[in-house]
Amino acid sequence: MPADNSNAVADNIDAAEFGYQLFFDERFSKDAQVSCANCHQPEVYFTDGLRVAIGIKPGIRNSMSIVG
Repeated sequence: MPADNSNAVADNIDAAEFGYQLFFDERFSKDAQVSCANCHQPEVYFTDGLRVAIGIKPGIRNSMSIVG
């Protein structure tokens, strides 16, 4: 992907580590048991590979990729 000149922290390792911590932290969910990564799994192109997302409870649609 082309560089985003409007992102002042694009090359900042501290910002990347902070984002990683937020993405995988379950404490931000309503029940403190689900992180963003539960539905947006890096190894499945940031989806969950399921027809319908589960999250805290079953949803009504799939988890779209957050890539791009």
